[in-house]
Amino acid sequence: MRILILSFYHPPDVGPGAFRTAGLVEALRNRLSNADEIEVLTTQPNRFEGMLANAASEEANANVVIRRCPLPRVQAGVAGRTRLFNAYALHVRRWTAGRSFDVVYASSARMLTAWLGAVVARRTGAQLYVDFRDILANDMFALYPHTALFFNPMLRAVENFVAGRAARINVVSAGFAPYFRSRWKDLLCDEVPNGIDGEVLAFNYSAQRRTGASTRTILYAGAIGHCQALHRIVPPLADALRETHRFVLVGNGSARRHIERAVTGMPNVSIVDPMPRAELLFHYALSDVLFLHLHEHDAFRMVLPSKLIEYAATGKPILAGVAGYPADFARREIPGVALFDPYDVPGALRALGKIEMKSVSRSDFIAAFDRGLLMEKLALCVLSVTAEPARA
Repeated sequence: MRILILSFYHPPDVGPGAFRTAGLVEALRNRLSNADEIEVLTTQPNRFEGMLANAASEEANANVVIRRCPLPRVQAGVAGRTRLFNAYALHVRRWTAGRSFDVVYASSARMLTAWLGAVVARRTGAQLYVDFRDILANDMFALYPHTALFFNPMLRAVENFVAGRAARINVVSAGFAPYFRSRWKDLLCDEVPNGIDGEVLAFNYSAQRRTGASTRTILYAGAIGHCQALHRIVPPLADALRETHRFVLVGNGSARRHIERAVTGMPNVSIVDPMPRAELLFHYALSDVLFLHLHEHDAFRMVLPSKLIEYAATGKPILAGVAGYPADFARREIPGVALFDPYDVPGALRALGKIEMKSVSRSDFIAAFDRGLLMEKLALCVLSVTAEPARA
């Protein structure tokens, strides 16, 4: 069996897409024989400016080959991301020309990698499995409504093309499932969410406690984009808590410049560049509360943030400004989460006031969301498409 994996991100790049793909590759390797082949086509690390490091353009280990394409340096924004994807797509088409595969797996956050997987699967005669980590059309309408109206016909055409070619799909949030099932009723849809990596589980978060600190530390770690809308909530919240709490924001993204301007002159807010995960775990340990916030649009009422799952593994209290499915999930699955509606500063202050500043036991959640176990499940789903009839 020959399996092609398309993922824009892969370690040593960081983020949920990279970690998820690496976990799936390992799970597939464990289930296949040495005669089977897994080929990963990805990119050189590019997710966070300041963490860009060269990785080998090709790695081979037993029956797994990882190929990384170089990318141009671009400015942030839609135009820059489009150039990056075009470079990746060009390399993928060159690498796969004249070759055949049994299964093409595409890990897609913005539909484009899903589209690329569908093109390659059709050209090579392979079965297609798509892992949807986001819904591009919804995000576009939430963040760029006027642009989305112009691109809507193209986005719908891409969705129809992918759904028509896929033998099976997965959604990382059960909140996405109704979107796909209502539009493509015969499409087989799995629900395997993001999980917790062994490195996160193994860290001792109680061994790094601060002593004698006069203020509490609220930590956010992840992308600082318009989806998170930190520039809408952190400045007024930090101002209200200026005597008792400090905010540490670790990350980068399209909205970082907005929050940097908004917190100018606020001594209790620090913005730190992205860092390797091993270093980030120390920041988790030194914090008192872990913070999460999402845009208020309906599109973000369907997601299940991977950061929420990672936060839960630390045993730290969590303050989350989310609504819809992620709020329901947190109430049901994660003890010690204080919830408030997006942008609701008084609600956030009330929720923070109810938090008990102590470690929270989440052993049942951690057992259920171990990434190794979840990727074993996803690997079985991917391999199952070989039994499905081919789609034109």
